[in-house]
Amino acid sequence: MARTIVYEVTYPFLPANASTRHRPKVPVRLMHPTYQALFMDMDMLVDSGADVTSLPLGMAGRLGINLANLQQHQTRGVGGVQTSYYCPNLVLSLAGVIVSPCPVSFTTTLNEALLGREGVFDQFAFGFEQSTWCLHVQLPHPSSVQFRSIPTRPVVLRP
Repeated sequence: MARTIVYEVTYPFLPANASTRHRPKVPVRLMHPTYQALFMDMDMLVDSGADVTSLPLGMAGRLGINLANLQQHQTRGVGGVQTSYYCPNLVLSLAGVIVSPCPVSFTTTLNEALLGREGVFDQFAFGFEQSTWCLHVQLPHPSSVQFRSIPTRPVVLRP
């Protein structure tokens, strides 16, 4: 059965750096699960191939998360096997919509923040328009989510 998706928000692809292609990134606020005054604004690469959101290891400390309290495990990805620390309940805000809980893996070898499917793709629909370098986002129905104001394009924090 066909359905029509109406995208309410569009983000231009952002260059990863001066010598690379533009990439589908969205501005996101990451927040500590308990102390949401501890937060970080950043642009995250939307990665439909990632099961969970993945962040570089150093971001855990910047969010006030103690890795010693997280479950350590081995994950497999395009880059091979790596050590990760699983945080099942980070809070994330995208386009003013709160995603909680949002499971996150803090990963030892990752250089870029990846917005994965679990917790996110079940609330939002994403449309990738390569020809115009645009990422379109359909917001969830207002009655099913919590909204919070965040900047429209926060400063990118580098790990």
